[in-house]
Amino acid sequence: MISVTFFASLSFPQPPDPSQIPEPQIAYALHATWDLDLTDNNPSICTNSGTVAVPWFHFYAGWKDGAPAFFSVDWVLIEELTNEHEPQVWYFENPQGESGFPYGCTMPPVSDPEDWNWTTWSFEPMIGFAMHNTAYRVTVQWRYGVYMKGERGPFQTSITINVQNLVVSSPDETKVLKWDPVRGIADTTFSYSLECAQRKWCQVKVSIYSTDGMKVYEEWLEQMAPGSYNFTWDGSVNVVPPPPPPDGKAPAGLYVFDIEVIGVAPGYDEDWLRSRVLEIGDHDVVTIGLNLYRVGYILYSYRDASDAWVEVWDPELMRIAGPIHSDIHAIPPDKIPQEGDGNFVDIKVQLNLGSDDSYRFVFWAQDNFHDWYKNQHNKYAFTNQQRKVIGCALITGHFYQKGFGPWIGLLRDLNSTAFAGDVEKMVRNVVAQVREVGKKWFILPEWQVTLIVEYSTNLNCSKHGHSFLKYTSNEGATEFKRLLEELTHTSGSHVVHFWGHACPGIIGFPDDNGQTYYFGFCAAKPANFGCVDISTVINPLNPWDPKPLRNIRVVYLGGCNSFLNPCLPQGFVDKGAQSAVGWKVTLYSFFPFRDNAPHRAFWYTLCGDKTKKIVGKTVQEAADAAASTYRGLIDFNWPSFRPSLSTYIGVVGNGGVKLY
Repeated sequence: MISVTFFASLSFPQPPDPSQIPEPQIAYALHATWDLDLTDNNPSICTNSGTVAVPWFHFYAGWKDGAPAFFSVDWVLIEELTNEHEPQVWYFENPQGESGFPYGCTMPPVSDPEDWNWTTWSFEPMIGFAMHNTAYRVTVQWRYGVYMKGERGPFQTSITINVQNLVVSSPDETKVLKWDPVRGIADTTFSYSLECAQRKWCQVKVSIYSTDGMKVYEEWLEQMAPGSYNFTWDGSVNVVPPPPPPDGKAPAGLYVFDIEVIGVAPGYDEDWLRSRVLEIGDHDVVTIGLNLYRVGYILYSYRDASDAWVEVWDPELMRIAGPIHSDIHAIPPDKIPQEGDGNFVDIKVQLNLGSDDSYRFVFWAQDNFHDWYKNQHNKYAFTNQQRKVIGCALITGHFYQKGFGPWIGLLRDLNSTAFAGDVEKMVRNVVAQVREVGKKWFILPEWQVTLIVEYSTNLNCSKHGHSFLKYTSNEGATEFKRLLEELTHTSGSHVVHFWGHACPGIIGFPDDNGQTYYFGFCAAKPANFGCVDISTVINPLNPWDPKPLRNIRVVYLGGCNSFLNPCLPQGFVDKGAQSAVGWKVTLYSFFPFRDNAPHRAFWYTLCGDKTKKIVGKTVQEAADAAASTYRGLIDFNWPSFRPSLSTYIGVVGNGGVKLY
């Protein structure tokens, strides 16, 4: 047998010579995208220049033919072009792109985009709502690598656009409306404009205020932007608390107006005419000579005002002096005025002191926050505001039947709903300052309350509409948590009140089915009942904030043993609350004493009494007053057996906090 062996020669392909691979064709584009008319069905358009509204941006790059290319973006810079203030700047490093041509792009850089290989980057679509009405430059630094040929770049591509977002303006923003139907005076017409590069329907709220800050009229309108409008107020009253005027008309006097406009995205696409960061507080007029008056006033803001002035109006609603410009010094909204904080101006004007009607000194001020506003125009404060709204009050009140939940030994019902209304009245009239004043028709001077601060029990939320913070419905701990989270992103400094059944570490809420739903440290709850853990409370707008309750001044937990370990008041402070109060004992009530007596003592001491001219005190002093009241109910005047006040109640955080 003959064996024949065949040998095959194997060859392997050699890598291509990079010099023989053609360079790919490269194309790229940077665009602002926007919808110029929201009232039609036409799609958004792309542009790299001109005027836009609420823009969003995309950059894309692609290749075809030759060696494959791989694109990346180093950074994106969006910068406001202004020398008037610190410019807005957004900077993003190494954003991630996606394969494909940008959806709906109307300006491809090539005639055959479908034949190219694209990578697209889109940048933060919500930025457009925050942009000021001015010029912006958008710059992208990018690069690409070519297969087997190495990296190319970096390159920078820029576009410049002008932004015209939704704002409201008025040539009459310092106009005083004059209303006196008996004398036929009705100068109540004003004009305003809705300015925007984007055509759209808007919700517009017109509000009328008296010059002492009381709202008397409100009306919602649906109007087109851009557009200019006139409004005439007929003197009607529709928001004054009862009793209403007999004829439904406002009393004769001077009034001012405000305009708020809301576009397609409440909370983002909106604007307002009046300042929300400057208030005119306590003010006074003193005679210092013949036809000479010294006017003093306090401005509340985190910056000095840009302007302030005083006008004098006679009983015929005619301006007889002013505007007389004066000092612009402002103090923080939570500060009590000290010597040197006031602004003063002397006004020489002849007043007929025998008049049956009033002369009016009208105070105006303009804030200094133009760098915050879209139209970069300082806003005017409401005239003569004497009340300061400090924040909101979350007040709970519930009905617990005897034998409720795990407290099966309870022999009587507990109804804390009525007391919730009492707390609301107290926090709406916190006495922050009294002073001695002299009046020429008194021999002795008298004390007057000169500064009242107020906590609101309702708020408007872009997500939930109107939220009522006096919470007396049986909706359980879930609602309590929701309202807490609303406060985390509501401006101001807030308070929380709970009176109901509690155990160490938890507070209890009834629901309509008679079940108990707890809030607090859920590991401490009795079995068979639902619980919402305090650890789940977040700021929905910043879920990573470790202190979401930082804008809460005081939490009062008026439940039995609510301070015992695990200490729920400490849990609130750990979440950022400035102070928190709880009870270390089981709270009993004895006839004829009211079971709300210690809780009333706490809030009465903290808020003060306007009728008795008593200034509100600190959280620790209020807690001591509550403990002293409760001790007085149960010790039967046996002083030798009296425990210390700290036996009954505990305060964590800053016990020196006040409500003003």
